[in-house]
Amino acid sequence: MLKPATLYSNYSINDNNNIFKIDPESPSIDSKFPHIELKESFESLGYDLSTKDINIPEKSIFTLFYDVPLGINHMDIPENSYLILWECEVISPINWIMKNHQKFKKIFTWDSSLVDNIKYFKIYYPNKLDFSIKPFAEKKLITMLSGNKYSKHQLELYSLRKKCIKWFEKNNIDDFEFYGIGWDNLVTSNRYLNFILNKLNISKILSPKYNNYKGYVKEKKDALINYKFCFCFENSINDEEYISEKIFDCFSAGVVPIYLGSKKINETIPRDTMILFSDFNDIKDLYEYLKLIKKSDYNKIINNIKSYLNSKEASIYSIDHFTELITQQIVSDI
Repeated sequence: MLKPATLYSNYSINDNNNIFKIDPESPSIDSKFPHIELKESFESLGYDLSTKDINIPEKSIFTLFYDVPLGINHMDIPENSYLILWECEVISPINWIMKNHQKFKKIFTWDSSLVDNIKYFKIYYPNKLDFSIKPFAEKKLITMLSGNKYSKHQLELYSLRKKCIKWFEKNNIDDFEFYGIGWDNLVTSNRYLNFILNKLNISKILSPKYNNYKGYVKEKKDALINYKFCFCFENSINDEEYISEKIFDCFSAGVVPIYLGSKKINETIPRDTMILFSDFNDIKDLYEYLKLIKKSDYNKIINNIKSYLNSKEASIYSIDHFTELITQQIVSDI
């Protein structure tokens, strides 16, 4: 009989083991594979990792938290608790309040400055390192996939995404198309106002109208594969290796990422697999470069991406690397 273990997520949408289920009607199926393989890995070792509504923490052998729980100051964190710090400070500020870390036995993080291999262990965002591509001539020029979000944090990159969108709109350039949730809603800096606008069903009425907006896609790859380049901005500028799935979404679809985010990106992912947004004076300068790129030069970058995905160096971003580290470190304590 499998021993109970708990996965604790802040998002109720993940409950009822939904985080481990493949639903063709739900968005981003690929994003579930790391969690599914983690569950399978624990199962092979004799543990049933299920969400907190199925295996309650008080009766579990261990509890694995995905980010610091929102109500941590009013919770009794079980003794055998572990923490994965998925999100950056822009998304989840409480992840980075150090006193919150005291309640966990071990913590898994992309922030190398914390790693001591005693309490803090280094992880990389896990990805399927696959690859597919459309011919150069069949691709449109540039895209972006992102949700319509707002943050007052000084390191946020949401506003730069909007600046890029507005630049293409203002200049009536149809070489750019973008996708994502919320762009047909008005999103303000005031979350209470946003709530009221949605409650009154007037958010869509008041939202800006974008000519280049192509709606929402269930699977990122279905959209990405149709473009040569994609704006690939992390949620924040950072000095550590907060490198999310975004760049691997591009690689997987045979798209060259226009990257901005981690200042350490090229310590683990080669410079010749991407275009760095910071290399250009402005959006116009970047656009002129992309518009004139030769097929041969583009294909060199694509070949570099393929070589990297097949290399040993890329394996640290694999799902297997992630699940092996997590399971080994937790099971060794039990």
